[in-house]
Amino acid sequence: MENISIEHFRIPDNQVDDSTKKKKRVVKERKVRKNDYGKFIITSPLHWMSKASHLSSKSLNVAMGLWYLYGLNKKGKSFKMEKHVLEKFNITAETYNLVLKKMEVAGLVIVERSPGQTPNVYIIEEEVIEED
Repeated sequence: MENISIEHFRIPDNQVDDSTKKKKRVVKERKVRKNDYGKFIITSPLHWMSKASHLSSKSLNVAMGLWYLYGLNKKGKSFKMEKHVLEKFNITAETYNLVLKKMEVAGLVIVERSPGQTPNVYIIEEEVIEED
């Protein structure tokens, strides 16, 4: 028996239909923006996070979302929660509003509410030491 090579069964390039050729996909390199949403920008004070963690089961999720947005904005300015941040940190709008009220009572944030609007949030960074 004769040795048959695989080249014997190959179809010549000039007889191949263009629809059967695999098309190469060109993948463009992604440019990183200055404030890319994939990066965590700022560290949060331990006393603040500790106090927030005692408010409810989802309060740490809300706290991380708030500090994430706070880091993207200039310090001392108010900001509004964004839908994609709620989704990233697994928070519903209802849970966010409930936890935000608890944080306001605990003195962690100042909230400015307007009817039909997402509330403006100011984070209170300083730890207030109460004297007896």
